[in-house]
Amino acid sequence: MHEGTKCKACPVCGGQIVVSDHWAFSYDQLLGKRGKLLKKRTKSSSGPVECQTAYCLDCKESWNADEFVIDEKECFIDFKKRKDE
Repeated sequence: MHEGTKCKACPVCGGQIVVSDHWAFSYDQLLGKRGKLLKKRTKSSSGPVECQTAYCLDCKESWNADEFVIDEKECFIDFKKRKDE
């Protein structure tokens, strides 16, 4: 992988980038006395999945977890190779 580039905006169109942290959760339902799931369910969170993705709000360019990092200064560092390079 080549050296990353610090970005303040989408390198394709200049639009705003959204970075998403993915979390794991489950919907829990009890099994009733009649052997059927009860209608009431609760949502439980088990924490982060240790995965981030990013996309541009304008042109919909996207980055997978291995195509960027957020550095110690919370800056977006792009590792994705562009088609025009």
